[in-house]
Amino acid sequence: MQNHSEDFFYESDTSDISSTDVTDNYYSSLNSTLASLDYPDIEFTMQIPSNIGTSTSSSTSPALATLIDKALCHQSIITQVSQALNYAEQFLVFKHSLEVVEAEKVLLIQTMLRAETIKQIQQEKEPSLHQIPDFVIKREPCKGQVQIHHINLFLPPEIMVAEEIDQQAHYYVMIFKCNNQILATDIAKPHGTSSAIKFERCICFKRVQHDYIIETEIYHCKFVLPANHEQMLKSDRKPIEDFRYLQNNGPQEKKLIVREPRFKKVGSLMLTKSDARKDHLQLNLEPRTSYQSEYDVIGPFMSLETQLNPVFKHEFKGFLNLFLKDIWIRRYCVLTSSLLNAYALPADVFEKNPPKESFDLRIVKDSEIKSAKKGVCARAYSFGINVRMNKDDPQTTKLFFSADNNDEKNVWLSRINQILLNHQTWSNT
Repeated sequence: MQNHSEDFFYESDTSDISSTDVTDNYYSSLNSTLASLDYPDIEFTMQIPSNIGTSTSSSTSPALATLIDKALCHQSIITQVSQALNYAEQFLVFKHSLEVVEAEKVLLIQTMLRAETIKQIQQEKEPSLHQIPDFVIKREPCKGQVQIHHINLFLPPEIMVAEEIDQQAHYYVMIFKCNNQILATDIAKPHGTSSAIKFERCICFKRVQHDYIIETEIYHCKFVLPANHEQMLKSDRKPIEDFRYLQNNGPQEKKLIVREPRFKKVGSLMLTKSDARKDHLQLNLEPRTSYQSEYDVIGPFMSLETQLNPVFKHEFKGFLNLFLKDIWIRRYCVLTSSLLNAYALPADVFEKNPPKESFDLRIVKDSEIKSAKKGVCARAYSFGINVRMNKDDPQTTKLFFSADNNDEKNVWLSRINQILLNHQTWSNT
């Protein structure tokens, strides 16, 4: 992640804010902020640097105006979270609390999305140089849904020693980026003697391209707990004399400095469709100097499970002739996104009667259905599909269908082949 220090740090006057009010209301306000922000499918937003501008004119496109509005909203969130963290550092009861860690996670996500929004604003201002000609027609698979769950991160033994002996608290969060979306896991930390930590939250990207690339980054945050930490937590909520976040002009001129995230990137990897079949994935570890540690805070491998599903809706109806039990039978067929159902009459569909035959296209192994040659099937406008007559039976049977004319045959072939392409592209096997 790039450091935009030249436009990230800024000051805002907070002289009218009482530290006593913050002490009394810190938990409730921070928890309410987290409750509204800490969800993986929320589109977080961020701050605009001065060279982009914050005002919209009559010539501003609706898309650009929307991005600027989102960025202004992010600026407010970053300021408020920084303010809460800065005040929390004054009070011993808050300084090492889980609420502070959650707020650090929000600040990390907002900072990353801030950079992403700025990039989108700049792209929106630049005209597109590449246009696809209208005459280029190519069958492409549909978009799909990628679900990532059972995420396990393996830790080196030094972490366990630091947790037990050195009174250190280590927290981890994972960030997934794809198609201008940034999703985050829950915060996890080591437990007992286990050599791995598990993230409970499921990450889900909807409507991504089949050649997707998901940038995955692992972030780590360490708190060094004082020896009398437990006793300090039981003490009164009195502010400590530590005003590092203030300017040097004294408490009369309190200035809020927007913070950098305390979570630091320690590892990464790129996830593609081919990784859906892998049990263990190798990480690219960041050098220790980048997060100022004497030892590695994560191991070289992690594990996760990926579920792929095509996302599309399809329905096409019409008559086909089906060659079954040595005779041609006329059927009213309904083609859905996964099934080819054959009914005796169109009324059966409206009356919701069960089909006479049903074929699951998700388990068809043919990569493409073509017209049947005359030497294979003498009937005109016919095509064959290798189907399973019983889904529990691995054996396939080639069934022949015929349309009433060549145009109808081509329509059926095109639609069936598109469905096969969608399912085979997004297959988990």
